[in-house]
Amino acid sequence: LLCEIPGLAFVAAKINDASHEYISLPGVREPVLDILLNIKQIPLVSMFEVQAPCIAYLKVQGPCVVTAKDIKFPPFVRCVDPDQYITTLAPDGVIDAQFVICSGKNYWMQFSPAQLLDYCADAMAYDTKGATEKNEVSSEFLRSPNLLLIDAVFMPIKKVNYTIEVDDE
Repeated sequence: LLCEIPGLAFVAAKINDASHEYISLPGVREPVLDILLNIKQIPLVSMFEVQAPCIAYLKVQGPCVVTAKDIKFPPFVRCVDPDQYITTLAPDGVIDAQFVICSGKNYWMQFSPAQLLDYCADAMAYDTKGATEKNEVSSEFLRSPNLLLIDAVFMPIKKVNYTIEVDDE
């Protein structure tokens, strides 16, 4: 039953100068793959059900420790743990990224770019002009060759404890 609770998760990312997840960026301690795994651990919540995919932004210049509080979320999305570690930047390090956030249930294995595009098109019912709001996902963004896909975990509950009581009648 817990896997049927809807939640929000990061499903894709576009990071400056990262053409694939196995690259290291200059001035950034972790490789892109570790950054994506850290992003995947950030718990998200919204006050209402989010129907369409949206974009969050991260732009930080070092030296500093980058955490979830540095991400600029849409006004209707909030990070539950703003201290979640993302990466560490050296004095010459810069990270500039955009993240696609979707709502869903349970766990999604990585979509192919075409599947993600189809999902977003169905969810947003694109018009001929594409996305007009800053936080909406455009089809051009999803067709980007350096879009990095993320396995999404939508389950908002990570740990549960329960007891069973027997009625002695």
